[in-house]
Amino acid sequence: MASAVSSPARVATNPSRLLSPRVARAAAAADTASRQRRLAGREVSSSGRRRASAWSASRANDDDDDDDDDDDDISRRCRSRTNAAAATATATARDDDDAPNALASKVVRVMREHDIVRRGDVVVACVSGGPDSVALLHLLRELSDEWNLAVHVLHCNHGKRSASEEEETFVVEMCERLGVDVHVRRPEAPWGSSHFQERAREWRRKEARALARDVDARVILQAHHWDDQVETILLKILRGCHLSNIKGMMYVNGDVGRPLLDCRKDELVRYLRARGVDSRVDESNDDATFSRNKIRHELVPLLRELTTQQTNGTDTLDARLKAMTRQSAQLRASLDDRPKCFVGSGNVFGAAVNDAEIDVDAWLRLDEMAREDQLREHVEATAGIRLGSAKLEMLSNFLSGGEKRGARERRLGKEHVFVRVGARAWTERRRADAESFDDVVVTRACEGVDITHPRRWTVTASWENGARDEDDGGGGGGGALLSDVPEACAFEIRTRERGDTFRDDREEKLLKDWMRDRKYPSHLRDRTPLVCVGKDVLAVYGVAVGANHARFLPGGGGGGGGGNVLRVVVDRA
Repeated sequence: MASAVSSPARVATNPSRLLSPRVARAAAAADTASRQRRLAGREVSSSGRRRASAWSASRANDDDDDDDDDDDDISRRCRSRTNAAAATATATARDDDDAPNALASKVVRVMREHDIVRRGDVVVACVSGGPDSVALLHLLRELSDEWNLAVHVLHCNHGKRSASEEEETFVVEMCERLGVDVHVRRPEAPWGSSHFQERAREWRRKEARALARDVDARVILQAHHWDDQVETILLKILRGCHLSNIKGMMYVNGDVGRPLLDCRKDELVRYLRARGVDSRVDESNDDATFSRNKIRHELVPLLRELTTQQTNGTDTLDARLKAMTRQSAQLRASLDDRPKCFVGSGNVFGAAVNDAEIDVDAWLRLDEMAREDQLREHVEATAGIRLGSAKLEMLSNFLSGGEKRGARERRLGKEHVFVRVGARAWTERRRADAESFDDVVVTRACEGVDITHPRRWTVTASWENGARDEDDGGGGGGGALLSDVPEACAFEIRTRERGDTFRDDREEKLLKDWMRDRKYPSHLRDRTPLVCVGKDVLAVYGVAVGANHARFLPGGGGGGGGGNVLRVVVDRA
């Protein structure tokens, strides 16, 4: 096991005796304090004699007891100061020497409690060269023999700063000294300044996961510590995060583990100092243009100062944030136990998509906090958009009917809208002006069959042998079955339009009236594909096939189709 340890000190009075660094530093501090006391004593005695002689010349009959008392008082104060200095030096030496063992014990406890690292694991450690990741690497190296760990180091060189090359060299040489495999990654092309931190973070995650697959690692380790956690919690609060989600970073999140989350930054620094290990400092961490850096250098110190003032000298910022995260986790568990308002998308395109929509009636039965929570969850899951507090309040008001009647959708961003129709609500991608249902293509779906349909749908067809299955209900999950179809035909698949008609077994009527009489869900009426010839609807996809529908097909009707059965399947884009 390789580690950098400072050379032990030797005591001059006994050259053959080898002392620990802690004992050596304490002995040196005590020796210094003793010399300071002797010097202070001589200065006090000389001062006393000079003052006594002066008093004797002016007041021969005065007693010298007052001078002796002054001398004793000065001597006591000097001894007190030198003893305090010696005690501080001894305590500092003790803290530095205890730091490695104390930190290692804490990290081992965290790894076991949260199942971050197991004995025999292959791990990927992300090492930038800064003190946090360097401390993580040395801790892993010290544990690697006992725990039988195979450690692979990933260093990502963004090539953005002048110090990037030197930092890469530093990490590579350090890994060589420790006997650890190191893997350096660089971006294929330089990045601009726009959203640099977000893009760099995503790139590092991608590279770490790729390396983990290559070396068959079970976990990717990052060096985030408690000070990082404080910044993360405050940043989430400032961004309007929901109260149930301010818990900050997790010890384990998928394939990523953070064994240093219980450690303070100063603990890691003391550990490196005690080991005599060097590290690098990224000057961009002091760049106040980044929000996290402002929080680190300005907001956190201010909050610590304010909490200290409020508690008469006790710094409770960390305790308060930890209590807040516990309460947040409890609230999260309570919200997760609420009934869900998510439902499938019904018979749209013949098959339901799980949790694709919100049942508005079920949503309205929830309490207000659960409503906003499930609305936020739905939008993030279906559109990949994280709602801020203002947008979340607007959508909640829209969904609860607080806005004017007749409103059907609200914009979520450049690419998505939030739609409510009847008792359902969902997100969908916006169609550009040039891309609408008028943007159609003609597909040769199968031999002799041409189908016109929206470009963003995929349509296929196949000839079926035998008679139509009357129990198919228009296709269910298998599409729409049309019987008595001529060998060569053409028709259109689209959504409903004004004036569409449909003939069931009893009569022919407007499609909108047929849907209303059948109590067909309003949220499906404008989204269900229709098999049409002009304004005549041959089939409502996945629901019903019209009576004598083949009469609308050129060459069809009256058995002219020769009993041919055509299955039509529509898939959403």
